[in-house]
Amino acid sequence: MLLDDTGVATRQGPPDQTGSSPPDNLPNGTNRTFRLSLCPWRGNMRNAIYSIISAIIIVVFFLKSNSSIASSARNMASSSHLQVIDPHPLSSTLQLSIAEKSPATSPPTILVTATNLHSQTSLTLLTWDSPFDDKALLLGVFRLVDLSNNEAVPSPNLRINRALPPPRDAFLEIRPRQAITKEIVLDNPAMKMQRGKDYSVQGKGQWKAVWHASVTDVGDDNLKKMGGGTGVSTWAFETEVVRIKT
Repeated sequence: MLLDDTGVATRQGPPDQTGSSPPDNLPNGTNRTFRLSLCPWRGNMRNAIYSIISAIIIVVFFLKSNSSIASSARNMASSSHLQVIDPHPLSSTLQLSIAEKSPATSPPTILVTATNLHSQTSLTLLTWDSPFDDKALLLGVFRLVDLSNNEAVPSPNLRINRALPPPRDAFLEIRPRQAITKEIVLDNPAMKMQRGKDYSVQGKGQWKAVWHASVTDVGDDNLKKMGGGTGVSTWAFETEVVRIKT
């Protein structure tokens, strides 16, 4: 059998060995030519296979892309969650510390520092009964201990009836990540401290009112009412213990 360029198969010679006889209308020994179709289903199957492979590639790419997008979205959400800053500070946001002034003075002087650790929100404090109160030494805000016998130095522990509302100078504003320091000279005769002795000093008490805003944002009316919508709180405070020498 020969196959020419036109897709025609030609068979020459006598009838095949199966015993079939040639058509009656062809002389014996004549070249017989049969046109064979090229099986169109083969081309269709090849196209179908290509289509399936292409579809699989697209699906895999789509799934990977969605997975990457979902992962990026989760990371962004997580990052956003970590960066969220609570606009309402906690009591730990306000740090109060004391230290002896250097060089040492006689009588001793301590430095009281209030620090606002919040990065965005100002704090407004009522200074009554705090280390920033001008009468702090008489109010028992500071506890002094004679280190020679570990006995507390008697304090007047005055209780003052104050007229309301507080005057404007009774409020202290601390901006974000800022600090305010006050010097206090331990020279009150009522504390009965003796020269040439060592003492420990610690501040302890409660802020009577704390607003999570500047004085301007709180407003005079809210300051007078000791209230308002800016998060007024009462926070306890306690400083470290500092050793001084009189």
